[in-house]
Amino acid sequence: MVVTGELNEKLKIAIEQIIPKMLKDACLEISTNPKVPTFTIVVDREAYEPAWFIHLWKTYLITIITYRKNVKDKWDELLFQETEIQSVNGTMSMQLCEMGTQLNGHWFREIRKLSQLNHQTAIITTHPTLEIGEIAIKMFTRWTQENFFKSVNENFDFDKMIEYGTEPVNPKLTIPNPEHKTLTYKLKKENEKKARLEARMFKQLEDLNAIDLEHLTNRISKNVELIEKINAHNQEIESLKAKRKIIPTRIAVAQMHEKYRYNKLKQESKKLKNAVIMLA
Repeated sequence: MVVTGELNEKLKIAIEQIIPKMLKDACLEISTNPKVPTFTIVVDREAYEPAWFIHLWKTYLITIITYRKNVKDKWDELLFQETEIQSVNGTMSMQLCEMGTQLNGHWFREIRKLSQLNHQTAIITTHPTLEIGEIAIKMFTRWTQENFFKSVNENFDFDKMIEYGTEPVNPKLTIPNPEHKTLTYKLKKENEKKARLEARMFKQLEDLNAIDLEHLTNRISKNVELIEKINAHNQEIESLKAKRKIIPTRIAVAQMHEKYRYNKLKQESKKLKNAVIMLA
């Protein structure tokens, strides 16, 4: 199934549009059995939003399998168990472990895979009954699709090999303002630079008790330099905030500069290309 949209800047929006089509065109009914989901969506971090995953479950009984974002802890490696998994290419083995986790006030099943280099890859799901091996294999086999798309686009310019023509996007369609996004990115980078300097300064202050008087003056001088740099970043942050405040977060396509205005490939040939992708 392929659904072609105008401009979907967020995968979440595209999925919201696809669900009614799935229910109608695939003749599906919303499940009434909490142990048997209507269907399951396997997706990468682009659509990551725990509260939305819960919304899909409560509204449609649709479950999600995805990578977890912002993982900062590590589980005890002794908790992982060798798990045999049946894949398309045969049987494979993974070191897996499952625990419950709370994200934004909601509970999820969290499954982690331990690699040979002791890296832990975290997956979360709202599926209530699926075996952890099945969850892992459904998440990780997405890479076969990712690698295929990456290869054909890099080596064959696959998005344009069938149709070089373009057509305009609906000029009334609203999109995130590129100028606002640029300022937000710059603001993020300034905050990161400031945070790194603050961490260095605090570390030096913590070490003051451990140094002798001979090095104290030199250390204080370095702290003064750090404070001056931090103040400079603070000024730049306030300047960027002031600029961003007067710029709208969204604009219509017609408001974009003509040089950068979005367009799209002609749709008829793109449908043929999509059929080829699905067959491959």
